Amino acid sequence: MLSLEEDPLVSPQDYELLVEPMYFKMGTTNQKECLIRRTVAEKLVKARSHLPNGHNFKIWDGFRKTATQKRLWDDLYKKLAQAHPGWDEKQL
Repeated sequence: MLSLEEDPLVSPQDYELLVEPMYFKMGTTNQKECLIRRTVAEKLVKARSHLPNGHNFKIWDGFRKTATQKRLWDDLYKKLAQAHPGWDEKQL
């Protein structure tokens, strides 16, 4: 895996990719800006060239702060625990 110095975070909008910060909209994070690795943006631009005219990619999520990832994990864990009250820790 490349370091952030070798493969920095960039805005998908700089590559004319659509962005809809879903976790911000859901209130999961206060980070409105969506960032992805430069190599990911470049690969999406290349892939977009194979889409029909007028089509594009929409990025809902990219780099997540640790706090955002923890909140997503905790929320999923709680949902699974509620849906499956008989499950033990290992099953959850």
